Amino acid sequence: MTLLNFIRNQKFSPYEIKQSDLIKHPNLISREVPKEEEDAFNENIKNNGVTEAIIVVKHPTKNGKYWLLNGDRRSKGNKKANHPTILAKMVLSDLTDDVRRYVMYSVNNSGLAMSDEDTVKAIIKEFGKERILKEFRGNISPEERKKLGPPLSEVLTKTFGRSQRTNQRYLKAAKAILSGNESTPI
Repeated sequence: MTLLNFIRNQKFSPYEIKQSDLIKHPNLISREVPKEEEDAFNENIKNNGVTEAIIVVKHPTKNGKYWLLNGDRRSKGNKKANHPTILAKMVLSDLTDDVRRYVMYSVNNSGLAMSDEDTVKAIIKEFGKERILKEFRGNISPEERKKLGPPLSEVLTKTFGRSQRTNQRYLKAAKAILSGNESTPI
């Protein structure tokens, strides 16, 4: 079963939670949008509330709190409008890294697609400098490859739903940023 089919078969329970109980997941990247679009989006939420539920999971260490996995812009707009609660869906299945990344970066029915720059930021935040740079070491022994796991381009294909070639381009851009050579176009 593919990750996409696994996610589609999971059960989500929509309900309202307190806005104050939300904690943004530390790896969640907010998509950058023009101010006019953001203002219109926030005005719509102020007038109509959040119509597409955010996606949360129980916080692993803070009782009664939720990690926000998807819907950061909706949550910010809801908070700005002073709505005390927000419509949410809870991920009920085990939250593996693959599932979490998929929910955070791929599941967004009405949102904007992540820009190339935002995708590279997310990759750097998710995997860190050491893991990304190890992908470019070359001549990795089979034992070292087992320790590293599958190539990051394969993991990114599952996460972002883009081709391995595109993901390799993202990894090269991430490497350039981490190495201080940011002039590499994405």
